[in-house]
This record gives sequence, structure tokens and C-alpha cells, in this order.
Amino acid sequence: MFKLVVLSVLFAVSAARPGLLHSSPVVYSAPIIQEHGYANVGSIVKSVPTAVSHQSSSVVHSQAHYVQPIVAPVVKTYAAPLVQTYHVAPVLKTISAPIYKSYAPAHYSYAASPLAYASAWDEWIKKANLPCEIYEVQTEDGYILVLYRIPKPGHQPILLVHGLLTSSLSFVMLGAENSLAFQLASSDYDVWLINTRGTVQSRNHTSLTPRNPSFWKFSFHEIGIYDLSATIDKVRDVTAFHQLIYIGHSQGATALLALCTLRPEYNDRVLLFQALAPIVLLRNFVKFSPETITLVKRFVKSKIKSKAFESFAQGQILEKCSINSEENEKCLELVSEIFGVGQYNQSLDPIALGTVTAGGSVQEIEHFLQILKSGDFVSYDRGLEGNLEFYHRVEPDGYNLTKITMPIILHYSRTDALATARAVHELYKYLPSTVGVYGVPADKFNHFDFIWSPSLRNLLNTNIVRLCEEFLNDLLNKTQKNQIKMFKLVVLSVLFAVAAARPGLLHSSPVVYSAPIIQEHGYANVGSIVKSVPTAVSHQSSTVVHDQAHYVQPIVAPVVKTYAAPVVKTYAAPLVQTYHTAPVLKTYAAAGPAHYTYGYGATPLSYASAW
Repeated sequence: MFKLVVLSVLFAVSAARPGLLHSSPVVYSAPIIQEHGYANVGSIVKSVPTAVSHQSSSVVHSQAHYVQPIVAPVVKTYAAPLVQTYHVAPVLKTISAPIYKSYAPAHYSYAASPLAYASAWDEWIKKANLPCEIYEVQTEDGYILVLYRIPKPGHQPILLVHGLLTSSLSFVMLGAENSLAFQLASSDYDVWLINTRGTVQSRNHTSLTPRNPSFWKFSFHEIGIYDLSATIDKVRDVTAFHQLIYIGHSQGATALLALCTLRPEYNDRVLLFQALAPIVLLRNFVKFSPETITLVKRFVKSKIKSKAFESFAQGQILEKCSINSEENEKCLELVSEIFGVGQYNQSLDPIALGTVTAGGSVQEIEHFLQILKSGDFVSYDRGLEGNLEFYHRVEPDGYNLTKITMPIILHYSRTDALATARAVHELYKYLPSTVGVYGVPADKFNHFDFIWSPSLRNLLNTNIVRLCEEFLNDLLNKTQKNQIKMFKLVVLSVLFAVAAARPGLLHSSPVVYSAPIIQEHGYANVGSIVKSVPTAVSHQSSTVVHDQAHYVQPIVAPVVKTYAAPVVKTYAAPLVQTYHTAPVLKTYAAAGPAHYTYGYGATPLSYASAW
């Protein structure tokens, strides 16, 4: 707005007083340049023989003369030429269509290339009769990520980010009617879906392969710092939208918090953040038993000992937990223990356990175990030497949540054992920009029901879409109000600028008005008559007048007076026509974010206390 006001003032001054901005020369301090060289300070005539005797070299028959200059080193000092540069027109960037490349090293072969997976997985989107675009993004540390897009050019972009062990199919697996990605697309959003590093689709790297242990050295920290930053920038470059709406589930929400604390500039690139079951506070908040924690620790140690740094390969969970597996009952008990009792339908096993679970790093799980143990939301602890090398300090870096400034809406469920309702309510106290906390209205709804509950459309997705709409409408109202204020400020600035540049300009020529004709009814004096009245009368007879007086009585007649009203010159300020009333601002909560419940007998915190 400041730039617009300044530009308007310059134009106004230039129009009011041409040449004012160029009336006095601009004096530049030209840089002094010193250049080392040589100068001619004299000359000497030298002779050289051209013909010598054959008998003696000392006998010269003829010779030639030449002038040899004498030079001395000098330092040339002069001012650099003054060059006035006027800015050229802005350069327009042309965004090309996505290029589909494969960066897999030649010495490593996949069972199927990531783009082969992408080509198969985009069928989920095409089944919903929607277009699909595939993009590749290279991160700063060399990972090649695959992005899906349900394009709606010119509409608000939304980025959907999956959680631990899952993939972008989390948001399309329930089909056209119940999947969040399709509901957003039908609401005219430009939908983007990321597959973070380690998933089946995003296993390419510029120098590493999944067989290399270094490939798997990542957790939500690297996903946030590298994957999300590169993806957000890619969406901005392709769509030309400076800000996007971010919806992240589980670790997908945690990673954005890590990014925006360590690189706060990304707060300005997120218009709204809807966090679904964010995993941040674990110690004294999770609901599973110490025995379950010990079991998970043993799993991590066994993986590290065997140098198997991928936590679960695609299809591995299906083998152990499918309805036909011998370990099905034990597996379901463990899932319920860690993630809570939910609505999972085992008919989804082939999709949910076989396809959506697309791999991940053991270090991802280990990082959350560290947070669970310490109670601090900090970076991955690499040990003393690793911390000194990576963080340049003994302890790992912490994530300062006070640096989060983007608007946030938190979502929780009652029976989530990992991102518990109590933990989410506690988290909002550390996030001052939180504008709402919402609970899923279901008695049973666990951590993974956020992506595969059969009732997901009515219980969660519709509310997410509604919150996006309300936020954008409120933002539009605020923008319109600011535009009105800006317009008034620009007009006022222009008037002051013109008055200062050319005093009297606004009063230099008379204003001619067509004065109204006024007719006024009244009386006019058309003559007079002299009348006599007695002043002294006889006592005997009233007809005998002793004395009398004379006076003049005017003679009047009705007339119509016609004249023009006096002209009053009024120098009014410029007319500002306002077509709409001031926008109504909706405030979510003054003292803090609103906590919504959906017909429970008690508040969420009372449930939390009971749990």
C-alpha cells in the first residue's frame, strides 16, 4: 500500500507541475578509478648496423637509426563515467509444463520405477472423472519427490500432506464421494498431493539409492525442512499464488511446524493450516502402556542392528495384519493400543494396508520415541558427536513454537491414543495463532480414521471444506475494507501532493454555477393619499370639528418579486462514492480459539480427564 501511495503522489505532482521532479540537477558522487600503466617521458635515438664487413665484425659498412621511447610507470586517476539507468519493464516468467524425468542411477533398478507407480496411482484420480497432473520436485539434499495435482488453474491451491508410513493415497482411497481430495476439487480448489521421501513414489535421489543406509537417514525434520519447502515453492511457481492452504495429517502436520520454526519465512506462504491429529506432545499424553512402548523400542533396535533402515516395506503390514493372517488378532490389538479404538473396516485391508502404507524410515519412529522420552519438541538426537557436527552444539535444536504465525485450526478425536484430545488442547496454548480447535463428533475415531473412516465425509471432511470457505470469505471481507481505506488514503495523499506542488491550483479558476431563479410574492407601493382625522370635537355636537390632523396613507398592490439566488463558491473535497456498506468481520474467538463439540454430554476436556 505504501508503494501505491508514493506512486500516486509522484504521478499527481508530475501532472500538477510538469518538470518539477527534474527541475534541479541530480549530483552523483562518481567513483574514482585508479588504473596502473606506463607514460612516455622521453625518447633516445639508437643506431643498429645493417651491413658488416666479412673480414671483421667491427667494420660497419652501413647502419640504421630508430627512436626508442622512454616510459615510466604511472597511476592514472579519473572518475568513472556517470551512467543513468532507468529500469526496464519487468520480465515475465513463463512456466513450462511439467517434465517427467527419472533420476534413478543406472546401477540400481526398481521392481517398477517411481513414475510407473505414479502412472498406476493416478488412476485413482481418473476414476473420479477428474484430470490429473504429475510433477517431480528435487529437494536441496537431492531427493526426487512425486506430486499429484487435480488442476483448477486460477483457483486457491491446497496442499494435502500424508502422515507416517502412508502416502498421498490417504486422501483419495475412499473414492469420489468420501475422499477429502475429491471433495476439495468439487469445491473448486486446485488440489496438490505430496509423496514425501521414502514412499514408493518418491525413492529417487541424485546420488543415493534405497539400498544405501544414508538414503534412510531422515525423520519429520528433513521432511519439513527439505520436502515441504521445495513443494510449497513448486506450487507457488506453477500456480502464481503466493500462499496456499495446507492440510496435514499426523506427521504431515508435525513437519510443517518444524519447517516454520526453523525457517519462519514460510509462515507467510501458508494462508491457512488445518492440522489433523498433529503429533507434538507425547510424554504424559499418549494412552498406550509402557509395555507397548518397550515393544516399539525393541522393533527399532532390531531394525538398526540388522541394518534394515526401512521401517515397513509396502505390503509387509498387509502380510501380518490382513484378515487372513495368523497374526491378525495380535496385530489389531497392537494397532488399537498405539492408535486407539476406531472405525476401521477390514474390507479395506488390501488398499489401506497393502497400498496406502508405502514405506518409511526407522529414524522417523525413533525420533518420535525420543520426543516421548524427553517430553521436548526437539530435533533428532544424533548423539554427542553427531549433534556437534550437525547442530554445532551438544543438544539437538529445539523447535520454538512461538515463531509460528500462520492461522491454524487443530482437529482431534476422542479415542486417538497417539495424538490425544488432551495433547491437542494443550498444544494450542503454545500456538498463539490458533483460530479454532475442533473435535470429531464420534465415540470411536482413532488416529488413522482421519484418512480411512467409512464415515469420513460427514464426520470430518465436510467440516474441513466449510472452514476453508469461511476463512476465505472472512479474508475477502477484510481485503475489501482495506481496499476502501487504501483508496481514501491515496486520494488524500494526491490532494496534499498537488497542493504542495502547485499552491492555488485548486482555486486558480472561478467555478461558474447556474444560479436558481427565486420568485417571492409580496406588495409594492403604487401611490399615496392624504387623509384628515379630527383631533378636537364640540361637546354639543360631534359634527362640529374644532381641529384636525393630516397624514399620508400609502396605496399598495400585490406583486411578484423575481431575482437570482446569491452564488456561493464551495470548494468541496473529491466525492468518494461507496457502493457497499462496510464489511462485517467475523471473529472466531477474542480471548482464544473456539473449542467446538458436537453434542457430547461433557466438554472435550472432561472426557480427557475421564480417559
